[in-house]
Amino acid sequence: MTRKPKLVVAGSSGFIGTAVCEALADEYDVTALTRSGARVRSASDSRITRRQCDLFAPREVEAALRGFEYAVYLVNNMVPSARLSQARCRDMDVLVADNFGRAAARAGLRQIVHLGLLVPEGDIPMDLAASRTEVARSLGAQGTPVTTLRAGLIVGPGGTLVQLVADVATRLPFVLLPRWANGRKQPIALPDVVRAIVRAVGDERMHGRSFDLGGPLVLTVRKILLRAARAFDRTRPVHMVPFVPEFLFRWWVRLLSPDIHPDIVNRTVTAMRYDTTARDNELQREIVADALPARMALKRSDDRRRRVLSASPRTAHRRRDDAELRSKQQVRSIQRLSLPPGRSARWAFEHYFEWLPGFFLHTIRAQVEENGDARYAFRFPRLDLLRMRCDQERCSSSRMVYTIDGGILARVVASKTARLEFREVLDGDYVMAAIHDYRPSLPWHLYVATQAVIHLVAMKTYAWHLRRMTRRVTSDED
Repeated sequence: MTRKPKLVVAGSSGFIGTAVCEALADEYDVTALTRSGARVRSASDSRITRRQCDLFAPREVEAALRGFEYAVYLVNNMVPSARLSQARCRDMDVLVADNFGRAAARAGLRQIVHLGLLVPEGDIPMDLAASRTEVARSLGAQGTPVTTLRAGLIVGPGGTLVQLVADVATRLPFVLLPRWANGRKQPIALPDVVRAIVRAVGDERMHGRSFDLGGPLVLTVRKILLRAARAFDRTRPVHMVPFVPEFLFRWWVRLLSPDIHPDIVNRTVTAMRYDTTARDNELQREIVADALPARMALKRSDDRRRRVLSASPRTAHRRRDDAELRSKQQVRSIQRLSLPPGRSARWAFEHYFEWLPGFFLHTIRAQVEENGDARYAFRFPRLDLLRMRCDQERCSSSRMVYTIDGGILARVVASKTARLEFREVLDGDYVMAAIHDYRPSLPWHLYVATQAVIHLVAMKTYAWHLRRMTRRVTSDED
């Protein structure tokens, strides 16, 4: 029997990942990585090996990728990974992709196929353009060849953006759409995206390249909403409304679709004002030649009263996963920090310890000891708030990792993987300051109302301090 190439799919629990695993299982030895223990325990397809893996844990990712040749990367961080997450989805995506890229390089992967988002056309904000390319940059930063496929609205059962469109189009007797939010889009059916991914895996000619994907029709947002309403056998007039601020429209969409992650709503609304279509390329021409109309990929659930789409594959396990997160009572906090020119993650970490006592009006001490360990402590009375041990194997000028192993604010016995990390990402343009798997000793609701708020304010203030320092250094150089 001919040995099948070994392929790993990260982000396998969603509607795209499930379809990709099934499509590749005949030609590849497929292992599907998922954060959901419930999904692993309920695996039913014998062709696919399912493995639980926390992509925020670098060592777990390295172990999971060992021995593989190819990877398909479909990860997004819309689903909670901790009971409390103080982080933007965008920043979590970058950090996880950086973990995966480092592990892929160590494992010697021959190719990563990444599915990302189309970059809007025209004069778009730099921040929006950067957000559409950061994951691909992070995946390939360590030298592993990356093939990036970009698509907009992917239409299929269980799609988050499809559910968002359906909510806006059907929950009220009419639809209000700002005139500025009527950009042109190019929806694509899920089977055609899967075909493109299968086509890209193993093709060396696609290494280091990006390919836009879109369906056969280009539609305005207004036409998409009208067609979405008809898909549920409903007619909904779409009224174009002038002079609606973006923040107000975001609030409105979040009311109509409360189950969708707020970050997804915000990013989607921002992109609605721009045309987002597939730029011509050979893969797009190949796929669109016999592409399905996007509406053909829709499947409604049997619940006609609620008029909802078929659920995502992860929905069946979501309740058990959420219950497990609640029982662990862990916190994840990730903040993006600007890095002044010529500075490193080590400098940002040490400067933070110098800056923090001033933020707290010198009521606490923050110090790095001679052996590299660190601590926060009250001055009066002298009590250690947090003690942290330097992970010497993983510390360098570009990355500082500390294990939280004591102090009155941490339940160390219950959370042995709690850690603080400062890491350079995106070619050293930024540092991610992250706390992972932290379990507070305070009662949960008291923690959320006090310590969590104080920590977030401190990190936001430190980020502002570094941005101001970066601007000052840049202006002095000019």
